[in-house]
Amino acid sequence: MAARFWVGGTGTWDATTTTNWSATSGGASGASVPGAADDVTIDSSFTVTTNYNVSVNLVTINAATATLSLGGTLTCTGAITLTQGTFTTNNYAVSATVLSSNNSNTRAINLGSSAVTLSASTPIIFSTNTGLTFNAGTSTITCSAIDATITGGAASATGVTFYNVSLTATAAITHNIQSINTFNNLTVTGPAAANVTQVTFDSRQTISGTLSTTGTAGNRRVWFRGLTYGLAQTLTI
Repeated sequence: MAARFWVGGTGTWDATTTTNWSATSGGASGASVPGAADDVTIDSSFTVTTNYNVSVNLVTINAATATLSLGGTLTCTGAITLTQGTFTTNNYAVSATVLSSNNSNTRAINLGSSAVTLSASTPIIFSTNTGLTFNAGTSTITCSAIDATITGGAASATGVTFYNVSLTATAAITHNIQSINTFNNLTVTGPAAANVTQVTFDSRQTISGTLSTTGTAGNRRVWFRGLTYGLAQTLTI
């Protein structure tokens, strides 16, 4: 595994061009193009456009005028972390463990119509969403982990507006949704065997389209409830 840093301003991330890659932050260019096992950091001011399918370990974007604009699918075996700058998917598929933007810097995430698949138990972390512009577009975010926690903002505070979100794990699990969020469609897959899947909310939620669950029998159920026992939460559908 190698560390790769983008340098030299605007450029294109493709399979062969080494002009904008360095082995150190702010270092000399000419390092090899990162591969699937490499860590990638974007911490200077520039615009990066990918024009092929990218597979990396980590993409960290941390510069006020930095933009990562996809030209193909992006597959990360780690997290995508936006600290500053802009991440635009251009409707391409994205796969990662986590989509995280947890600070008060000015920054933007533009998902368009992308299919975004997140595999960690904390798939979305926007705990501090001050300064974040989150444009969900018509995207579908699929969270595949057992006990997935979606954090749109601080506990019981204003979160973000998602489009379609699916919670797809089929074990006996508890999913958690934190902050006051809005969804187009929210879909929860029921347990694969006799049991209950719980979905807890610490705040009220608005679902402008459809709230749906799946299950093949009466003993495979989805239970929606408030996070705190005895404290009801409102789902507006």
